[in-house]
Amino acid sequence: MTEPELCSPTTDVVGRASSARMLPDAPALVPMEAEVSQQTLNNLNTAFQGESNAAHRYEAFAKKAETEGYAYAAHLFRAASKAESIHREAHKQAILALGGKVQDFKLDEVVVGTTAPD
Repeated sequence: MTEPELCSPTTDVVGRASSARMLPDAPALVPMEAEVSQQTLNNLNTAFQGESNAAHRYEAFAKKAETEGYAYAAHLFRAASKAESIHREAHKQAILALGGKVQDFKLDEVVVGTTAPD
């Protein structure tokens, strides 16, 4: 007796016989067009701005850590900045894919302190 083929049109994910049948001439499922609310686009733009500011802030921290001789801390801040940049780009792509426009904004000012003792 041979093992059933996993996920074939007539078996389920663990190989048991399934009552579901896939018809060869069945149309592929296509997602329906959905309307996107302006609030959704506003929320995505707010998230885009937040991620942009976070990436900017972490990069400023990295520069300060580097000038103070903390190369490893600078490396970690740059990694965090890169992660925020990835999030930012994901939000941007979502906005554009939904037919929206990325809103212009000004990055927050970052005031970086020092780790040096007073």
